Amino acid sequence: MSVCVFLGMFWIARELFACAIPVFRYALERDSWHPAPYSVFLFHRGKLGASAHKALLSLEEAARQDGDTPANILFRAVDVDASMPGPLEPLWRRLENEPLPRLVLCAPGSLYPLWTAEATETSAAALLDSPARREIQRRLARGDAAVWVLLESGDPDKDAAAGDVVRREAEEFAKSFRFSPEAVEAMGLVSAADAVISFSQLRIRRNDPDELVFKTLLLSTEPDLHELPEPMAFAVFGRGRTLWALVGSGISPMNVSEACIYLTGDCSCEVKANNPGADLLFRADWYRILAGVVPEPFSRLEQAAPEASETFIRDGSPKTVAALAVTGAILLLAVFAGSILLRRGKAENRD
Repeated sequence: MSVCVFLGMFWIARELFACAIPVFRYALERDSWHPAPYSVFLFHRGKLGASAHKALLSLEEAARQDGDTPANILFRAVDVDASMPGPLEPLWRRLENEPLPRLVLCAPGSLYPLWTAEATETSAAALLDSPARREIQRRLARGDAAVWVLLESGDPDKDAAAGDVVRREAEEFAKSFRFSPEAVEAMGLVSAADAVISFSQLRIRRNDPDELVFKTLLLSTEPDLHELPEPMAFAVFGRGRTLWALVGSGISPMNVSEACIYLTGDCSCEVKANNPGADLLFRADWYRILAGVVPEPFSRLEQAAPEASETFIRDGSPKTVAALAVTGAILLLAVFAGSILLRRGKAENRD
């Protein structure tokens, strides 16, 4: 009997931790999956010129997370004639022969430069945004499970073949896919018939001058991508996160299908860092998007009462806190029951 109680407690705890919301929706809706910030520095000497000063103002505004159009960046202007912060010295030594003022972009949690350019109003704008990133944002906001970004190699035949594989496999997957009843309920849909999944594809030329920063971001998600002159496919989802790249012959029906399966599957791990992929840099007010946009593929969402119709639950809400509290209590009881069983087993063995 005690064993049954113990297993029952464990099953209840496991069910409380389970999440029926698909990965692509969970990544879009939950604060715990908010994109990690890139570090941006403006190195200069003394007073800034007019264009560099406009760049500074633009980056300061984008770094304000309570602003109208925030970006996932941390920004700092550094006067190299003043006292140089110790952690920035290795970064500055890499760049001290470059003309100033200069913008430097570093990946989240790193001080290795991914991209650098003269600090101007134009270069700051290119760092923060681009036509492709705006289009990806628009498609994710309308409800695409993912936007397959095809970074072309420059070989027309290879690029066409890779694009065909991604398009065909994603379309076939979307046609045959059906959400589980639990996922339909978790997403607030009326019925399974209302659950429509969609993917799209966006092709980018490697030499597109408007997308040089975005190309750098994509190629920097893994160490060796810069060296590979092959077409690459990136599944961008959530708030601008990408799965690891499919490259060359790796852009296969099986790999595209596996990526689609992962994105539409139950979110088994709520910790973003324990999931595959990397965050990209987007200038987007995701909270405003979530509050005001009804995704097109889910256009027949159930119109519930105002207090019950909020689809997007922030982490730390009473519901989340209560669930964690109950889960914690059950786990403690399970551990306590298990310890009693172990003690009884040892006593019986001694007898």
